[in-house]
Amino acid sequence: GAPPPATAAGEEATSKYPSFVQWKNVCSVAGRARAEEAGGAARPWTSLRWRRMCLALAHRSPHPAAVQQEPEMMGGEAGAGSGTRRGSRRSKSAMEDSRRCRSWRYVWCLSQQVVSAPAHFLDGAAPFAADWHAVAAFFFSAFSSVYKPAHPSDSSLLYLARPAFFIQLYKLEESSEEKNARMVTSTNQAAWLIKAETPLQVDDAALPTAGPGEFVVKNSAIAINVVDTHMQNAGVFVQQWPAILGCDVAGEVYEVGSDVRRFKKGDRVIGHAINLVSGRIQDGTSALCPVAMPGVSTPALGLPYPSLEHPVPSLGKTLVMYGGSSSVGSMAIQLATAAGVHVVSIAGVHNFDFNERCGAAQVIDRKDPSLADKVVEAVGKSRQHQFVGIFDAVATPETYAHDLEILAKLGGGHLAAVHPPAEVPANVKAGMIFAVNDVATPVWKDFVTPALQAGKLQCLPLPTVVGKGLEHVQDALEKLKAGVSATKLVVEVQKTDQVLLPAVKRHFPRTTQSSARGIHTKPLPTRGPIFRFLYRSFAYVGGFVLVSGALVVAFFAYDASTYQETPTVGDVPVSITALHPPRGGPKNLPIVNCLIDDDDSEENVKQKNKQRLVVLGSGWGSVALLKTLRPEDYHIVVVSPVNYFLFTPMLPSGTVGTLELRSLVEPIRRIVHRVRGHFLKANAVDVDFSEQLVEVSQVDMNGVEQRFYLPYDKLVVGVGSTTNPHGVKGLENCHYLKSIDDARLIRNKVLQNLEQACLPTTSDEERRRLLSFVVSGGGPTGVEFAAELYDMLNEDLGRSFPKLLRNEVSVHVIQSRGHILNTYDEALSVFAEQRFAHDQVDVHTNARVKEVQPDKIIFTQKSEDGKTVEKEIPMGFCLWSTGVAQTDLCKTIAKKLEVQTNQHALETDSHLRLNGTPLGSVYAIGDCSTVQNNVADHLVHFLRVIAAEKGADPEKVSVSFAEWRSIAARVKKRFPQATDHLKRLNRLFEEYDKDKSGTLDFGELHELLRQIDNKLTSLPATAQRAHQQGRYLGRKFSKIAHAAPGLAVNEVRDGDVDEVVYKAFEYKHLGSLAYIGNAAVFDFGGLNFSGGLLAVYLWRSVYFAQSVSFRTRILLAMDWSKRALFGRASSET
Repeated sequence: GAPPPATAAGEEATSKYPSFVQWKNVCSVAGRARAEEAGGAARPWTSLRWRRMCLALAHRSPHPAAVQQEPEMMGGEAGAGSGTRRGSRRSKSAMEDSRRCRSWRYVWCLSQQVVSAPAHFLDGAAPFAADWHAVAAFFFSAFSSVYKPAHPSDSSLLYLARPAFFIQLYKLEESSEEKNARMVTSTNQAAWLIKAETPLQVDDAALPTAGPGEFVVKNSAIAINVVDTHMQNAGVFVQQWPAILGCDVAGEVYEVGSDVRRFKKGDRVIGHAINLVSGRIQDGTSALCPVAMPGVSTPALGLPYPSLEHPVPSLGKTLVMYGGSSSVGSMAIQLATAAGVHVVSIAGVHNFDFNERCGAAQVIDRKDPSLADKVVEAVGKSRQHQFVGIFDAVATPETYAHDLEILAKLGGGHLAAVHPPAEVPANVKAGMIFAVNDVATPVWKDFVTPALQAGKLQCLPLPTVVGKGLEHVQDALEKLKAGVSATKLVVEVQKTDQVLLPAVKRHFPRTTQSSARGIHTKPLPTRGPIFRFLYRSFAYVGGFVLVSGALVVAFFAYDASTYQETPTVGDVPVSITALHPPRGGPKNLPIVNCLIDDDDSEENVKQKNKQRLVVLGSGWGSVALLKTLRPEDYHIVVVSPVNYFLFTPMLPSGTVGTLELRSLVEPIRRIVHRVRGHFLKANAVDVDFSEQLVEVSQVDMNGVEQRFYLPYDKLVVGVGSTTNPHGVKGLENCHYLKSIDDARLIRNKVLQNLEQACLPTTSDEERRRLLSFVVSGGGPTGVEFAAELYDMLNEDLGRSFPKLLRNEVSVHVIQSRGHILNTYDEALSVFAEQRFAHDQVDVHTNARVKEVQPDKIIFTQKSEDGKTVEKEIPMGFCLWSTGVAQTDLCKTIAKKLEVQTNQHALETDSHLRLNGTPLGSVYAIGDCSTVQNNVADHLVHFLRVIAAEKGADPEKVSVSFAEWRSIAARVKKRFPQATDHLKRLNRLFEEYDKDKSGTLDFGELHELLRQIDNKLTSLPATAQRAHQQGRYLGRKFSKIAHAAPGLAVNEVRDGDVDEVVYKAFEYKHLGSLAYIGNAAVFDFGGLNFSGGLLAVYLWRSVYFAQSVSFRTRILLAMDWSKRALFGRASSET
């Protein structure tokens, strides 16, 4: 029938709140329909009062005990109960207010339409049993976006609306006697809003009872909703004062009225309860109106219900989501994506990953100055998609300004928001975001539950608990107003033990009268503190013994399973060409096109015809490359003279027994096996670039050298470097520290000197010489070795050797620069020198070694007056650690390539391709290479596009400031290391515009780039750099392999493929650290600090985390423990 006419009181309310003009009549129709649907008798319309809109989800207890014992009574929702206040002590105003607005929520639901949540969300044994705030955050805010049919006759068109899951509720009008009786027994509290723009006040509130078709919920947690902030700030939706806010609640059923079959007392429920009014129906007010009822203007966004299909077919529509990091926005993205809608999200940079995880196709920075243009560009990219509109989940004047700017550039459209702006252009249709039961039920019933079970819908965002108690609700509102993202603010209002009560009770059946024990007055036996202490001690010790015994038994059971008694010998297919490779190449050597293990498994057979990737070396760069590659992309062969990867940063610790040498190595075959590759223990001696052959050499068991060719499609040179001799004589009397064999020789030499010094035939002078240890080189390796050596001599020498030796020991460090660790911050260098001075380690700075003799080292040193003085130190041991030089293979390669003019390393471009070789065939990484950053030499290349547009010679063209910005962007892309020197483009332009013409000619531009070249330094020869280069190549090779089929179809066989598929290499210095003897220093790019043992533990932790495998981490931990318990090993190996 027709809706009843508006009353005078209603007209007064609607004039006061214009946003409700069209709602009062709609509520009459909706309320009458709900009453009839609930099966109620024919009641007069004036007896109904709108109270709530809520969808309750509950899990019924399987045990009667869960509903027999009555829990302590507690109160309502966002203005709901936090404690019990007995008696009738109440202020008059509070009693008056309670008649108008009650804090306890009446939940009415149709049992056929309520969607039960999965058991793992609401069951008593589930994690949510004691985590109400997680339940509230997920169910009450995350699902704040649902869909509503735009027209009853057209199910394909839908509205985007909010909130998600509530059902309209009603309450029969009570008599005044009932109201008075209720208020006298009130034990409820609420957070009251006296008027707009005032803080909430916690005071008493009326306690309701459940009528027919109703049940009362005792709240445990509240999720703060953005609507609450609008109600407090502007009074929107509030019809009478004072009011109780609150949208999202979670708790348990306290009282159940008649005609309710689905729920029982003690069931835990969640619901979305918006208290929009507290007046009477005849006043023309309503709790909430459905957005698509007759006479209500709403934005038709045209979106369907979400689908469980995978993949979801594209709907051909694009939605812009403003505030994709909010709880409303993040869930709207998920639901829209599940409906096949293309979503463009606007969020902060730090939440890009979060938005993409929710399903956004593209995320744009909300702080971007050109935000509107980028959104329009993103919408325009999907030309075949229809632009639906903007969903603004933030709803502030700032976001509205951006919304309207975007819509203006798109020619208008729909704007949906929680509280839309009052004035919008004519081509913009703005509407409020709401939904009711016929929208919420299909989403929850048909999508939410199965989507959660299938993992198609994620529980996002995660909750943040602001506090416990109603007094924290205002704090949560202020925090929400200040702005939060990617989280949901929650306030707890019950203690944990009360929340857990129903879950605990449902596991214990109700005790019957026959099994009850009688009550007596005899006092319980008491135990003294000594008894309790002994009892607990024996319990803990017994538990520890049982657990330890179980672990030992389990370990032996596992160990027994690792032994194999059955022989694993069988037939293995081997190719004839692998056993008898054909000869060829410039030197007519065997060409190994097939290896003996290419056919011994199905996986290897599949990779036989893949592109051949040959990796020379097994250092940091090579291992990082192997660990980044995908097994199915390449046929990989690793060639190295050693069959292990060495963790070089900890190598000084292995020279003195702090760590066992096996703890520093990882078998390279294990790493190669992960990518189904092959390993050859041999030396690469030459490369034929024209025929793409690597010449490999190895000595057989008879001492005869055998050579062969290894073909490649891509070659990675990562052979490392050797120690730089600097032209010093007598280096055959020194030791080096580059390999595990070097560390073993040093360890044995130190112990031999100590044993020789103990002999009675050794003179005092010879003993002092034997115990004089010299380190040439004050870099990290030399300093750490000197520190480790001193620690061993100081801490372990007295345990096993005569104490006289400790008094004769001396350690010397010779450094050519002014400080040791000269690449670190000067303060750290000074700290290291002071530490060495405390430990009586002599440091000679500004000194250069002239000659190393078997019994002494001769060096020159500048005195304070600038004169050079020649000195000598008797020594029994000398470590040479002074920089790096090229290996024999690198020297051979450099001689073949004319462009290789660097005497210390092979030069590569910014894509790590070896200069002088065909593009995309040979790469060099690690210590053996250096990245060439000759920016000025590429000037003609950068100017080619601009010159072509102007029809001029690149060397005669002049560029404007706008063109200079374009050139700078191309320089940054080609040479990432130059980015830091191209930050202030306007200053550079003005500085090098010598003639003040407003343009840069070729000469001025060339001088600008040349100055940038001079500021670029070579990359450090460290494990960190090699590791980054290896990972970079691994990612790029994977990209190239992925793009290879498309390149083959288009017959692209040459060209700069690397630059097309992947960016140039950019080195990021993560910091440096060094051990200096029971202390450590850290240099993290401006953040410098040093310290004692705590810094040592941090130093160990860093290297422990960087260790290559779980096996080596376990061994490192065991070695450090053995050093603490038993000291360092004092025997030769």
